[in-house]
Amino acid sequence: VLAALIPCSSDPTLVPLFEKVVAEIGDKPQHAAKLADLLRASAAEYEFQGQRDRAFDLYRDLLRRQPDQPGVWLRAAQLGDELGRRQDVDALLAALLANARSAAVKEGVRGHQAVRAGDRERGVKIYHASLVLDAEQPDLRLELILQLIALERYEDARHEAEWFVARWNAGDMSFSSQLAEVRRAFGDTPEALQQWEALHLGHPEKTYYGVEAARTLFQTCRADRAKEILENVIRARPDPRAFELLAEIAVAEGRPEDTLRWATEGLKLAQTRGLLRLQAGAAESRITEVTVFAD
Repeated sequence: VLAALIPCSSDPTLVPLFEKVVAEIGDKPQHAAKLADLLRASAAEYEFQGQRDRAFDLYRDLLRRQPDQPGVWLRAAQLGDELGRRQDVDALLAALLANARSAAVKEGVRGHQAVRAGDRERGVKIYHASLVLDAEQPDLRLELILQLIALERYEDARHEAEWFVARWNAGDMSFSSQLAEVRRAFGDTPEALQQWEALHLGHPEKTYYGVEAARTLFQTCRADRAKEILENVIRARPDPRAFELLAEIAVAEGRPEDTLRWATEGLKLAQTRGLLRLQAGAAESRITEVTVFAD
């Protein structure tokens, strides 16, 4: 059953069935590898659907079973922090240090702990050490690049980015989204937009690609086109990230009522820090407007 389900992991209608199978199998060691594949696929699909709390819980379950997952632990930690579940992330990272056997994973976790504690310089050193142990960690390399840019170490960041460029030039399309992130981070917006739009058109069921295409359009002052994509995303599959970006666009356009409306709708799906901040800011703005009008 597991072998049959894994190739169908991108079908959102089957995700509840995946969870039922996981619950029935439990921790049976003979199914551990295939179960890990199913959990990874299910978590990613939930995240693409915008059900991010559920995705985080599935990532945690996977890492509890198999902590040596270089391609999973960082995304799980980032997602948990984005959701405001900092204590859960603290516990997750501590468990990984205690239980993982992979030196690359442990170094990466230590680096992330340093970054989360505000010590970027130490964090990037440890990230680099992890990549020396295992170069095939694209998400960790992207995180290293973003932290180097934050430290204004642009030459070092571009050096790390060459890894993605070389793979792309060799015909490896599996890192398209990371390369788009890198290009946007460096301000190469037209190239990033081209990649995000291609990913969105090629995979319209993946709301993440639509949101990132819209975000890049907004950054290039094409807000109307960005809003069109986001509203189409919401009609097809409501995603809190789409609501959050619509609220951010409304802030930029000076429309607090729309900001409040979009943020409130998004919060019905997920209680993210970004949506809570936007809702509170819009509500405060409306109160100020009413007070000024009354005066």
